[in-house]
Amino acid sequence: MSGKKDLDKDIEKRFKKEEDKLFMPQEEENPYKHIQMTVSIVMALVVLAGFIFGLMSVMGWG
Repeated sequence: MSGKKDLDKDIEKRFKKEEDKLFMPQEEENPYKHIQMTVSIVMALVVLAGFIFGLMSVMGWG
């Protein structure tokens, strides 16, 4: 009977690990994460500058 208890404990541990992965998935480190963030910020600044320049042109300030 000891073997069955050990097997049950092993199964419980495996299910617990799988549940943890479902609720808290491990994020793999993306080596390009900083580059992507930098590019997205630069693109947002370009769009914002274009919007402000367009408003200034329409209002006659530029």
